Amino acid sequence: MIFDPGHYPLRSFVLVVAISSSIALLVVMSSLSVGVRESSRDALENVGADIYVVPDSLNPLLLDLQRFDHGWAVIREIEGSPYPPDHLSPRLKDTIFFGIDGERIGETIIHGLIPGNESYFHQFSIVEGSWFKVENDPVREKYLAGLGVDSSTFTSEVLISEEFSRDHRMGPGDMLSLSSRMSSSEKMLFNVRGIYVDTLSQRSVSVLIHLGELHYIQGLLGSDPLTEILAAYPEGTDLEEVVEWSNSTQFPFDDIVDLYTREEFLSELYKFTDVLSGFSAIVISVTLFVSLIFTATIFMISTKERTVEISILRAIGFRPTKVFLMVMRDSILLYLTGALAGFILGMLMNRLLNVLLRGLFDGLPTTFQPFRLDLSIILWTLLSAFLLSLISGLLPALVSARSRPVNALRREL
Repeated sequence: MIFDPGHYPLRSFVLVVAISSSIALLVVMSSLSVGVRESSRDALENVGADIYVVPDSLNPLLLDLQRFDHGWAVIREIEGSPYPPDHLSPRLKDTIFFGIDGERIGETIIHGLIPGNESYFHQFSIVEGSWFKVENDPVREKYLAGLGVDSSTFTSEVLISEEFSRDHRMGPGDMLSLSSRMSSSEKMLFNVRGIYVDTLSQRSVSVLIHLGELHYIQGLLGSDPLTEILAAYPEGTDLEEVVEWSNSTQFPFDDIVDLYTREEFLSELYKFTDVLSGFSAIVISVTLFVSLIFTATIFMISTKERTVEISILRAIGFRPTKVFLMVMRDSILLYLTGALAGFILGMLMNRLLNVLLRGLFDGLPTTFQPFRLDLSIILWTLLSAFLLSLISGLLPALVSARSRPVNALRREL
């Protein structure tokens, strides 16, 4: 070998470290936008909704932060549209006060929903106990029928999240009291039927309840508020046509809500990941350029130091092409060694960063991996290492190939 690591152990080590560091950074930075994109898509697919109905002019990523009125009227309009969905799930996300064993504990997130509608979606999955026993919404149905509603209509059943269960040491069969105000003396008791996990939130200290019962507790039964509506359409439905219909004059609530397909929902997030990709490209380009200059300089110095050996090879009959290929081979082998080490280091860093971020940000989905590899990153890493090895070794190889046997005699003299 022209660049023999045995002659330059420290220099070889520094070269491999420099190459592996740049490749590791390439892997990590490239994995970030891919991880955010794919994890977000996985999370939404786990929910199982084809279309999300959100308040007008509200970014769909913030759909939990604002409720809208006329929610039930919107649902009836969608159900009677030319594109009726298979299933609709109305939701109301809010906060409520809770107590255990007669003692008021504090405030928590609560999701009001209709169990039968929601069971067609997959955001909430049971890990202990069972799903709601009553699938309909008796309080809401009785109210819409013009009948009197009181606490006797309640199903008095709730589900609690795994985190809520862990924090308050509760499980199926325990009793939980709920009220809309901290100072309220009107507390309603509910039986915990099961414990669930929320696929959209790693740490979800929350409660699920029948939508009508939540409306009743909060005094909203006579109004028409909803935070979110999920819609599942039959296979083969043109969702773009559904969205176009919602933006036309045929839909009377186009100034109240917007309909987003999953792809449109994700496109809002992709605007952010595009910024990440651009920033990553700049960082990667600068890093690889610095690595290229550094390694090319080291290769050139090593070639100059071994002028005698190269000239002797030329003197005993080695053709310039063979000397050129020998130097290029050494460059490629060193870069591939560094690339392999960098790729392994990058994967380890990805795993560590995923663990750290999921620990720091409790609201991330349970399966969310901000740093994720795909085939394009692997191919891009190999291609980058190969191209850098060719470029960094090119000038030293040309200098070596043009070395004349007389140079060895001059150096000896």
